[in-house]
Amino acid sequence: MKDALNFLFWNLNGKPLEGSECFFYLLEISVPALDGYSFGVLIIYYEIMTIYPVNTINLVHDQNDESETEEQFVNVLGHILSSDEVRKVIQRLLSQISIEKAMHTDEFGE
Repeated sequence: MKDALNFLFWNLNGKPLEGSECFFYLLEISVPALDGYSFGVLIIYYEIMTIYPVNTINLVHDQNDESETEEQFVNVLGHILSSDEVRKVIQRLLSQISIEKAMHTDEFGE
């Protein structure tokens, strides 16, 4: 269980959008060590029958992009996931995990 305190997980959950012909995915960073805290990074949605265009909502910048091709979509994802803001979020979450781990160690002597 101690090792699990050192990890962040990327979760990708998808489902049909109720009342529409669209499918959507939510990509988030989950942190079990922080009581299951999660941080939404992006939402992807598209029409089930066509796939493209794919719409991407960048939850970090509150920005919406539409990709007409796979190449455009991959570029949008790369831009979001490698952004300074996402890196900072990851760094802060890892720092918080270290703080929580240190507090747990001090409290329980482990």
